Amino acid sequence: MFLTTVLAVSKKNLRLRCSQCTRLLSSEHFPKRGGPLNTLICVDCKLMCVGCGQRQLRSTFSDADSHTCDRCLAKRQVAKENVYFRYPILKYRACPFSVDEARDELHNELHDEQQQQQQHRRLPSRSPSPASSTSRPTIS
Repeated sequence: MFLTTVLAVSKKNLRLRCSQCTRLLSSEHFPKRGGPLNTLICVDCKLMCVGCGQRQLRSTFSDADSHTCDRCLAKRQVAKENVYFRYPILKYRACPFSVDEARDELHNELHDEQQQQQQHRRLPSRSPSPASSTSRPTIS
């Protein structure tokens, strides 16, 4: 009687190639392997977006230091100007407040933020003058 052994590849020893960085990595670096092998992207090549909570390619982030994808940045920009996008539960006919008033409030908020930023830029940094630090009263 002959015993036949089947060589099975365990997940621990399985190596897959990332299509972005072209490195051979273990299967632990590919959490969702649903697609074809030539489209696998490792975890290191993706970033977590703070806005939507999804791991996306680094190419979808316009700024390398920001953790918000381009889609979420665009949504945030639209939400600053559009009342209906900011309050998505509102309908055009059944609105609990005047849309024109809400638009004016949004415009005023943006205007106030811009003024505050300009004031912070204009204020010079205050450093202690050398005369005030040397003129201390002496106790005799």
